[in-house]
Amino acid sequence: MLFDVCNTFMFGTDRFSEKENYLETYKKIGGNNLNPDEIKKIISELLKLMVTESRNETLFESIPPIHEYINRLEISKNLSEEEKFKIERVFELHEVGTVSQEYIDILKKLSKKYELGIISNICSNSKIFKQAFDAAGISDLFEVVVFSSEHNFIKPSPKIFQEAVKNFDVPLEKIVYVGDHLIRDVLGAQSIGIKAIWVETQQRWKYDKPIIPDAQIKHLRELILN
Repeated sequence: MLFDVCNTFMFGTDRFSEKENYLETYKKIGGNNLNPDEIKKIISELLKLMVTESRNETLFESIPPIHEYINRLEISKNLSEEEKFKIERVFELHEVGTVSQEYIDILKKLSKKYELGIISNICSNSKIFKQAFDAAGISDLFEVVVFSSEHNFIKPSPKIFQEAVKNFDVPLEKIVYVGDHLIRDVLGAQSIGIKAIWVETQQRWKYDKPIIPDAQIKHLRELILN
């Protein structure tokens, strides 16, 4: 059983609203050269660029790491490498979320019955997410962990799903993927012939063809009950 991460079992991710205090995060990691408007504008432009490219089908298999995006921003071209690193760190700290005890317990129960793995799109260095898994005590539950930032491809590209399933010595029909996004997760998983369970959410993307999950749930606890 393979899982998406953000908004599937980790929540409080992608904290990039207008109300976010990026300056506070920046100062916590030792930043002192940028003012509130500067750090907010840089993060805003960085996010806009990354989101735009992540929705471009022609780029699904050629997504660069976050530091390359920072280097492409006109607003950050005159910054030192140290400052660019701090911007990357601020972004990462606002992308990662937490895993509540309820979801920890669910994953632990599922791990007793199934081999578990992860396929997740993240912009950050995977280290910060793996640290969050360590903090939650769930790192050892996963046989396979594939983060998009460790590769050049993102969901729904078949490549990221193939990267994960090659590590499971079972037929594709015995593998199921669980995620909250109809296009990234359901369509992506089904593209290589594995079943997909959709965790129902409000979808922001529009797709010109119907996407029908093999099953749908409102909460991961349903995987234990069914």
